[in-house]
Amino acid sequence: LKELPPQLPIRYKWEFLVPGRSSFYSLETATIYDDQRFQWNFVTKNNITIWWHDRENNFGEELISVAEESLKKQKSVFGLEDDFPLFLVIENTENEQIAWNENSRLLFGGSTYPELGLTVHIITDTMSDKELNRTISHGISHIYFYNAVNHENTYPNWLDAGLAVYNESGTHSH
Repeated sequence: LKELPPQLPIRYKWEFLVPGRSSFYSLETATIYDDQRFQWNFVTKNNITIWWHDRENNFGEELISVAEESLKKQKSVFGLEDDFPLFLVIENTENEQIAWNENSRLLFGGSTYPELGLTVHIITDTMSDKELNRTISHGISHIYFYNAVNHENTYPNWLDAGLAVYNESGTHSH
């Protein structure tokens, strides 16, 4: 399953076709594509789920705090009060991401799948708190922008990218 991000939420349902009769549908079911390369930890709080591996348990709690702070700021920027689920996956090295996404060589710090509310970040052990905050805020901004434009894909990419960089700062006084 190359090129599927780790912890990808997958929703599906079955349709049963009976010739000469109505179709029957199963209830929608959800599952997570679990990247088996690692033993993942996760924490969920206030509609935010963080997955990480090979780090202490308090790492997830720290990231939840960073994400919650970013959400507060971005709600005011985008004017959204909706609480939609956010999924953040943390990888420790660029090579971890390249293993499932060859295109990640062209990216800086991760990948975002706004229609899924999913961001995959590369957070190294040597990253400063400031860099960590910027990286998490950047990914969340892409998801908020997608929801602010009502899931339309007609906006210019530079606007989405520019707002994501703007939201990295943590302050909006400029």
